[in-house]
Parts: sequence; structure tokens; C-alpha cells
Amino acid sequence: MPTNTQNKNPLFYSPIVTILAIGVLGFIFYGIIKDRPKTIDVKNQISNIKSEIDKFESQSNQTSQLLDYFKTQDYLEKEARIKLNLKKVGEEVVLIQKTEQNEESNTEEQVKKDSGFFKKAGEWIVNLFKREL
Repeated sequence: MPTNTQNKNPLFYSPIVTILAIGVLGFIFYGIIKDRPKTIDVKNQISNIKSEIDKFESQSNQTSQLLDYFKTQDYLEKEARIKLNLKKVGEEVVLIQKTEQNEESNTEEQVKKDSGFFKKAGEWIVNLFKREL
């Protein structure tokens, strides 16, 4: 009757096969580790492209909503009122005119502000030269 040691193939237990197996496994792991940064970079690029796609889809939706609004009757009425000075039947138009007094007071205040700056700048320059003398 044969023993257990006789049934085992001595080739699989030899040190040369063990070293070769370790070498092959090392080569496989080296390839995986070497390509890992490239894989991470590709995944990052994919996520960036997906976010850009989402952004463009959002812009597309906004544009289509705006286009739909432009096709509505409300938009046409609004533009007719603004650009063509049209009004609906029975509607009254009210005009508000600016008075010259408001415009004059605004320009006077602006002149005062401007002259105040230049006056202060001139005084500063005069004082600067007075100190040096």
C-alpha cells in the first residue's frame, strides 16, 4: 500500500516552482500597483466630466424653460408694451416726468462732493509745503 508521500508530486513542492510562483505573483501585484495612479486619475476625470454633463443639462433645462416663456402670450404682451408702446383696450397709461429741480439739486450735490475732494487735496498739498519750509 502506498503512503501519502508517494502520492504527492515532488515537482509542486520543489523550491524552484515556489520561487517562480512568488515571482509571478510579484509581477502581477507590481502591474496592479503601477497602474493604480492612472486608474485614480481616470476615475477623477470621469467624475469631472459627469459634473460638467450635469451642469450643461441644467443650463439646457433653463434655456428650454426660457424659450417656453418667450412663446407665451404674457411675454408677447409685455414686450409689446415696452418696445412698441402699445396698451390693452380700456387700459390707461400714466407718465411720470422728472422735474428740473430734482436734477439741479442732484448736480449741485455732485459738484459739492467733487469740489470738497479737490479742496481738501489742495489744502493738503499747501500744508505739506508749509511744513517743509
